[in-house]
Amino acid sequence: MSKQCGGPGAGAGAGARDPTALEKCMQGIIEVFHKYADSDKDCQYLSNKEFKEMLKNELPSFIAAQKDPNVVDNLIRSLDDNNDNKVDFKEFLNLIAGLSFSCERMYAQKKMKK
Repeated sequence: MSKQCGGPGAGAGAGARDPTALEKCMQGIIEVFHKYADSDKDCQYLSNKEFKEMLKNELPSFIAAQKDPNVVDNLIRSLDDNNDNKVDFKEFLNLIAGLSFSCERMYAQKKMKK
């Protein structure tokens, strides 16, 4: 990860500061993607196997809440914009954005009930 993204060496020197909450979240998302994508030589993509492993380990509540046993395969197909049978970082971000949007709506509804 580059210095610009909060990777090693970011903020070193004069005026160094800790990363903000959003910067930490961005770094975490990038690290999770590469934790699984880097498990083989094609480190810019998640294979179907890597994607399923990532979902199982990183989003277990989401997977447990699904009633359709084909949800993961359907999700891969819906994310795979270029039909190459793998998920690149942009496609991965579409998943994160979609889940975050749904979670924010639930958060807002709960907050309004208080």
